[in-house]
Amino acid sequence: MAKWLSSLRVRLVLLVVLASLPALLLTIYSNREQRRLAETSVQQEILRLSQLATVNQETFVENTRVFLVALSHMPTVRTADLTECQELFSHLFIEHYPEFASFYVADLNAHVVCSAPNTHVPSKLKDCEHYKMMVASQDYVVSNYHICEGSGEAIMAMGYPVYDYENNFIRVINISIDLSWLNDLAAQIDLPAGTTLAVFDHIGYYLTHYPEPEKWTGVLITAADHLYPLFKQGKGIMVARDVDGIERVYATTPMESSRGSVTVIMGVPTAVAYEEANRITTRNLIFLLSATLLAAVAAFLLAEFLIMRQTRLLLQTTQRLEAGDLSARTTIPADAGELGQLAHAFDQMAGALEQREQERQQAEAAIQEYATELERSNRELQDFAKIASHDMQEPLRKIMNFSGLLRERYDQSMDEGGRDYLLRMERAAMHLYNLINELLTYSMIGTRVEPFTKVNLNKVAQHVLSDLELQIEESGALVEVSALPTLEADPTQMYQLIQNLVSNALKFRDAERPPLIKISAPQESNGMVTLAVSDNGIGFDEKYLDRIFQPFQRLNRDLKFAGTGIGLAICRKVVEYHGGSITATSKPGQGSRFVVSLPASQSKENVGDGS
Repeated sequence: MAKWLSSLRVRLVLLVVLASLPALLLTIYSNREQRRLAETSVQQEILRLSQLATVNQETFVENTRVFLVALSHMPTVRTADLTECQELFSHLFIEHYPEFASFYVADLNAHVVCSAPNTHVPSKLKDCEHYKMMVASQDYVVSNYHICEGSGEAIMAMGYPVYDYENNFIRVINISIDLSWLNDLAAQIDLPAGTTLAVFDHIGYYLTHYPEPEKWTGVLITAADHLYPLFKQGKGIMVARDVDGIERVYATTPMESSRGSVTVIMGVPTAVAYEEANRITTRNLIFLLSATLLAAVAAFLLAEFLIMRQTRLLLQTTQRLEAGDLSARTTIPADAGELGQLAHAFDQMAGALEQREQERQQAEAAIQEYATELERSNRELQDFAKIASHDMQEPLRKIMNFSGLLRERYDQSMDEGGRDYLLRMERAAMHLYNLINELLTYSMIGTRVEPFTKVNLNKVAQHVLSDLELQIEESGALVEVSALPTLEADPTQMYQLIQNLVSNALKFRDAERPPLIKISAPQESNGMVTLAVSDNGIGFDEKYLDRIFQPFQRLNRDLKFAGTGIGLAICRKVVEYHGGSITATSKPGQGSRFVVSLPASQSKENVGDGS
């Protein structure tokens, strides 16, 4: 975050700005709604124009029908001599109906027999669909608007049959009008400046275009035309940029005629359509920005009096506390609003911190004194263990030596009872000797401060099996060793760990079958390695799981299983010293499986205290 943004006053100003965002969003939303209403207004305008044009067109079509009926009954049209017909049509066209695009009479052989001057007459009348319809229906016929092949203009043709005095069908009268009247209508209804009007037939030809009808009439709309999507929809609204570079709101609607419909698309420049919406939005934005600016300036200036003074006191007090002056206080009254409550809580915290610091110093002094005493006690305990083991081992060695001498010199003179007593004494002495050694080993775990090294457990396991070779051969045991990992540890203690686990498996074997011992490392994850030692021995009940790792706790009191009851306690202490854990699973008569989890690499946090 930028440094300037960390200022409290700047953040207050930002809060004011953020508070104005809903109003800004509302203004934008209002503008969109007003634009939508403007687009709807364009759609209503084209609908009004279409309805007006339809009414005008239908009125014209009906009037033309009446006019054609009247003409069809006039002698100048019904008789065989049509000399006066030409003069009549010229007079009607010039004086009364100059808007006609064509005005003629044709016989049933597709020959024009009478026509008004300067009007279009089809060159291939027999191929004209409208002519065919007039002849076939023998009734009033109105064509849809279409592009005339001869003139290239968009026209609508109306025809009526002519009968002679014997009521024989002899001719047809045709009147055509073009769409120039629609352009005149658009000019008369005062459309907004820049408005365009395009009319398409059902195929997609421009029938007319306002303005510049001569440029567009007869052109086929293509997919590249900006009006093409709206033409394909038939109804709807869109905003697009016209070929003249002006962006417009376009709306479309069908205009029904006597034989179908045409598509009318009107475009109003967005500058005109959205003028009112843009004006209102601009006014609202100016008001909103002005109000936001005034509020931001007020927040920036008032922050000094309302917030910054108390904040600086809090900051200065915090800096004094950081420098070690635990007696620092803000002295801001608690009734000075939320900042006053904060300052009061801060002062209470500073007081509690000062008190706890005093208590910590006292506790630290007590801990230091305890640590010194504990270190002295540990040294005395270690010295005692060494001296005791030496002083206790010396008499034991003499007992064992003298018992050996007694057996050598007086074996023949002793009876069976004496030999039994001597054997018991030797066993007891040896048991006590082993117990003293294991107690010494147990007490020394964790007391030597030596760095851990990389230990290959495969080599350690082979060393253990080599030392236990005689016991393995005597028991007929089969020992399987899988690939074991390398880890950071005390090599001697790793030897003690594996040696005790394998010895335990050899000791508590089932008399009915040879021992099968497996040493493996089943998994390694999250920086921990796993060592597993399993056997097929006598097993134990898992409810005694906690007891087997305690010193002198033996589940089986049978004398045939020799031991001191401290081997698994040594294993647990070695594992905990290395920051790991040990557990076992077993069932009576189904063997046991001991699982050890150790860190692959050691740190100060991993190493136990050896206690």
